[in-house]
Amino acid sequence: MHGMLSAPRPKKRFVRGEPFNVDGWVYSTRGIAALHYHIDGQLVLRSRQHGFALPNVAAAFPDVPTDVATYSGFVARVDTTALAPGRHVLTVTCVHPDGSETALPDARTFDVVEG
Repeated sequence: MHGMLSAPRPKKRFVRGEPFNVDGWVYSTRGIAALHYHIDGQLVLRSRQHGFALPNVAAAFPDVPTDVATYSGFVARVDTTALAPGRHVLTVTCVHPDGSETALPDARTFDVVEG
């Protein structure tokens, strides 16, 4: 499995109660059943929104089957309403069809502030 978060940028600041976008790319030759989004180690979102076309990923990984690498984009919207003000850590986990999970390597820190 290979992947990367594109957004949010590290140390981004969000107003409590306003959702933010998470996007990036991930592929796995084992397959992807879902993506799980965690904040501070707690699961906050399960999503099957995966498989958006990103030809640049396929170009960067020519040894990976084209259909696997090309359709690797993902996007999600995460709610901040339940988050306390302060610093938090976002991680994204790839869930494979066999139920095993692999975390994307780049967790992101972000801050929540009161509006």
